[in-house]
Amino acid sequence: MIRKLVKLVLKYPLIMGNYLYTRNYYSSGIKSLSWMENDINDEDILVIAPHVDDETIGMGGTLLKYRDKDTEKTLVYIADGSGSVTDLTEEELVQKRKKEARKVQEIYKVDNLYFMEQADGQVNSKDEIAFEKLYEIIKKVNPDRIFMPYLFDGHIDHIESTRLTLNTIEKWNKDFDDIWMYEVNTLNDLRLINRVNTLDKSIYEEKKNIYKIFESQDVMGFDAFMLADRKKRLILQKGYAAETFVKLDLETAFEIDNILKEKGFNPEEIRQLSSQYNMVLSFFKNRKLKKEYNNNMNYILKRKHLEEIDGND
Repeated sequence: MIRKLVKLVLKYPLIMGNYLYTRNYYSSGIKSLSWMENDINDEDILVIAPHVDDETIGMGGTLLKYRDKDTEKTLVYIADGSGSVTDLTEEELVQKRKKEARKVQEIYKVDNLYFMEQADGQVNSKDEIAFEKLYEIIKKVNPDRIFMPYLFDGHIDHIESTRLTLNTIEKWNKDFDDIWMYEVNTLNDLRLINRVNTLDKSIYEEKKNIYKIFESQDVMGFDAFMLADRKKRLILQKGYAAETFVKLDLETAFEIDNILKEKGFNPEEIRQLSSQYNMVLSFFKNRKLKKEYNNNMNYILKRKHLEEIDGND
């Protein structure tokens, strides 16, 4: 009761604080040397989502842009989703989230849907069975572009899902260079963002409505993610909203992962964005430490870009 009262009192001041802070954050402009706008063509795509709803949080608008393209779209869920807060039994929850995933498949017109069914909260990038299963999927669908969560994230399942995918790509095609990492519950430093997909109002509103599918996630506050999408339009000063990505090749992805491991990165150091009530906290928790990590990742991406320019001269 007291908690509900506190939330009620703080609701509107927090909404205003979130609005002002995100507006300032995203209006500072693109700082990546290699950014591109709406780099969406006729690629066959593979989307790796640790949990049902991550694909929509991170890139729902982008999936809507791909929806009517005559390309093959594959969606792979890594974790079984059994760790959500709910009154359902574990098995009931798993089945409910699969049902939600099939609704997602229908909306985005996904051709191939797979469930890896690793235990929620225990995704393991070194799991040999998961590795072989994902390898067979990638080999079968042969995607032109692969989406996955960014490595600097506040949830271990997200990081391990991406590591699993990178390890699998290495076996499939060690020269693969069209990896797009999307944000889930951790908003990226603008210096790292090099792909911005703008959304018009109709796509933004449709993405907003898709969140209603995720009834199993009633503890989530999707409004915070929608606010972030709206403010991301300020990066380019165009569109109604936007989604942001870090595009990189396999070698660079491994280099970023290695520097994070070397520096001792722990996802618990990051406050996950999950509602309007912790949005500003998610920006400010361990701000100095996050800047340190971001400086290292930015150095890698800038160096890679300059090497590419030199190679093209």
